[in-house]
Amino acid sequence: MIYQAVGDRIAVDFSTWPGIDAERACSTLQKQGFHREIFDPEWYAQGLIGRRNVFYACGLHSKNAPKAVDCSSLMKYLFGLCGIWIPRRAVQQKAFGIKLDRPEPWSLVFKTGACNLYEDSPKYGVGHVGLVTDHGTVIHAVDRPTPVVEVPLREFIARRGEYRGAARIIHHPEATYTFSFPPELEIETSDDVRWRILKDLTPTP
Repeated sequence: MIYQAVGDRIAVDFSTWPGIDAERACSTLQKQGFHREIFDPEWYAQGLIGRRNVFYACGLHSKNAPKAVDCSSLMKYLFGLCGIWIPRRAVQQKAFGIKLDRPEPWSLVFKTGACNLYEDSPKYGVGHVGLVTDHGTVIHAVDRPTPVVEVPLREFIARRGEYRGAARIIHHPEATYTFSFPPELEIETSDDVRWRILKDLTPTP
């Protein structure tokens, strides 16, 4: 899996790089100025729950997160902190991820909202998104004085006809790390990181 960098952060999935030992690679990257960061969108989300200095603003540019968020810009912000680029809108995020039969931890869960977008039929419209936690809840942004809230998953998808499915963004969370990197390095995707590792690990003839 190739991830696209967000700012100075990039996620790498070591399970897709046969022959590269993760710990040895981390040591190599550290020498190049990389720093390992927390890889946990739920952890970042928990830090925003109940904060009154976070405002709800539907449709505002995602660069305003976390000061101002709506449901999908919050998701974009959380995964961006993990070094994973995702699209801006909930309907795009659903198409971007891997479709799941049921929600799982760190997946995105979708339902209808105030403004539903669709391609073929209104009955497939998507208007709201949240992050599923590892303890059966959903963290999402709503239009309230403290917009980032946590609710039971069952409550989030309770109303019949509103649920629009779930999608996996992180393919192998147990093997995925997040790194920050110096601005002078041209890192656009996780494949750029792979080649920097291989360059250092390959013996000079």
